[in-house]
Amino acid sequence: SVAPFSNTIWGKSTLPSTDASKWDGKTAYIGLKYIVFGLFGKYVVADGLGLILTFTSFGLNIFLESVIYAIQFYIDFWSYCNLASGFSYLYGIQLTRNFSNPYSATTFKQFWRSWNISLSTWLRDYIYIPLGGNRTSSHVNVFCTTLVFLISALWHGSTTGFILWGAISSVLYCFEKFILPNCIKQNWTYRVFVILTIMLLWQLFRLPSFPNILTYIGHYTVCQPLELHIIATSIIAVVTLVIFESSWFQGIVTGYPSTNKGIILEVISITVMLLSTLLIDYNNSSPFFYFSY
Repeated sequence: SVAPFSNTIWGKSTLPSTDASKWDGKTAYIGLKYIVFGLFGKYVVADGLGLILTFTSFGLNIFLESVIYAIQFYIDFWSYCNLASGFSYLYGIQLTRNFSNPYSATTFKQFWRSWNISLSTWLRDYIYIPLGGNRTSSHVNVFCTTLVFLISALWHGSTTGFILWGAISSVLYCFEKFILPNCIKQNWTYRVFVILTIMLLWQLFRLPSFPNILTYIGHYTVCQPLELHIIATSIIAVVTLVIFESSWFQGIVTGYPSTNKGIILEVISITVMLLSTLLIDYNNSSPFFYFSY
């Protein structure tokens, strides 16, 4: 769980009890907050970022659109999980936390331990370990890792894009684990490489066929002046990502303020989010990404 956010204007927060039987007003309040943040994250932030994406650009513009899409993809999924957690809290059930700052990861291994934790944990416990993936043999480890990624790909869909995503992800993961020196993994440039690679690999989720993939790659070979609205949106997307992955923001989502000033600020922020969610044009909204899988 997220550590309580102390020494802030919110004061010391407390997380709801992990015992689902101890349902009380605080637990219900946290559940409602999850729902508000989920609705705001999806319909205001994620769908707002998606309005700019046409994927008809070229050169650096298509790269920036891909980064925006990767951030939109994350916030959309994050919001989906928050809604599920919020409604489950109202019924006295606490679901597993599904994200732990994935885009703050420094390695592929760390990323996959913090992204879609419920699915990755299930794959580890019921496929990877039973097949001997946790043994010392590197050959068995590589085989089990590759199998897990391919099963994860097929779980999302059987298109060329998903299978290619699983294959490339497994190669990168195994190369990092068994070949790459630690001195490189500890370098900040490798961290940038990891995150950008993961963001670009997410594009395969929206490119079902090989011709689609070739067309997307071909867009990088065409020069085009940078478009101001894409630059502005990419900056907004990155700033939003930094906020969403900050311990301060996560403390607000999961915590319960203990100071009067914190309560006032939280009420104001939740009210603004609710109004923003109610006033948006839902004609521009799209289904959650994970409804397709």
